[in-house]
Amino acid sequence: MHGRAGNVKAIDRVAAAFAQTHQAGMNADAKIDGSSARSGGGAVRLNVPGCNAGAIGVMLHEREAAAAMVEHLVTLGHRRIAHILGDPKHGAGVWRLAGYRDGLKHAGLKEIPEYMVQGRFSFESGVAAARQLLALKRRPTAIFAADDDMAVGTIWAAAEAGVSVPAELSICGFDDTMIAAQVWPPLSTVHQPVREMGRRATEELLREVSGKGNATMVEVQYEMRIRASTAPPPSRSAYH
Repeated sequence: MHGRAGNVKAIDRVAAAFAQTHQAGMNADAKIDGSSARSGGGAVRLNVPGCNAGAIGVMLHEREAAAAMVEHLVTLGHRRIAHILGDPKHGAGVWRLAGYRDGLKHAGLKEIPEYMVQGRFSFESGVAAARQLLALKRRPTAIFAADDDMAVGTIWAAAEAGVSVPAELSICGFDDTMIAAQVWPPLSTVHQPVREMGRRATEELLREVSGKGNATMVEVQYEMRIRASTAPPPSRSAYH
């Protein structure tokens, strides 16, 4: 009875950590030491590519997903693509920036330092970063924010500046949180299967603590959710 109660508590801790990190828009570095539930158990990590041996949990290739979002913008015809970075203290921000750079490189586009502005995975930081980008003399035609909250902040800043989305500026995010489908225009973003990730992480931990098998790092697939916030860039004659 005591062992089962310990397992339930450990699983509850995994679920709580996953929900907390995802809500904050920082899907990296969430880890729980499973040794308290089972001797010799490794750390449970959520969404940590390249984690150390012995770790168990769920992984999504955020770098690849971010590159795919840049490819989407390039396919639409964008060449001046900016990025609002996530918190540098969290892996998600690092991976998504790396994916942005990969996308530019694959498209043969040069990095423009002033097109990369620091954010903090928050609506307010998205507004501030977007204001900085929209104030540029040669402003971008597309802005890829490292999470949906910052992307929504970018939509807000664009409206404040009188910039039409997506006619004059395409905006996209990452995570596909609830706000992505509620904002206007609805946000193009990368969908993370959060429910599946939480379920799979819990299953892996349960397998480990019950002694029924060796848990592993499970990979889940991202999906592109293309909505109304991205479109081809304006013609040169119409763009100012």
